[in-house]
Amino acid sequence: MGRYASLYRRGSMWFAHPCNGYEGRALQAAEPFLATTGEAGPTAVARMLRLALGESRDDIEDLERRDTLAPMYGILGVRSWRAFAKAVTYVEVRAGNDTLTLKPQLLVEPKCYFTGIPGADITIPASATDDELGLAVLEAFARIG
Repeated sequence: MGRYASLYRRGSMWFAHPCNGYEGRALQAAEPFLATTGEAGPTAVARMLRLALGESRDDIEDLERRDTLAPMYGILGVRSWRAFAKAVTYVEVRAGNDTLTLKPQLLVEPKCYFTGIPGADITIPASATDDELGLAVLEAFARIG
């Protein structure tokens, strides 16, 4: 299994966190939660994403069932997953041995969960520069609409 991270965007703000353990249904958020302060260019976002991927672990058997994104809610001034999900756009990132795959996600209402957009994935070499990764991130978010 590879490493996973979640990348969210709201306007000019970016948020990232590593994801631990893949249960076949959902990735589980883990700390540290990373956020930009103000306008961040693609290269800075790529570096933040690489930090999040570096903290991802796949050896977690069972995570406590709680709202692990709650620390990020305060940054946006919201109190729930529903409010957070409606306020952001989201790309799931998977790092394999030689590739990084960015998977743009759509919010599904009214149940308020994200699902991948068929045919919208972007795969780049893991050796891509931060500039190249940053541009791929921008393209992934552009595919959300």
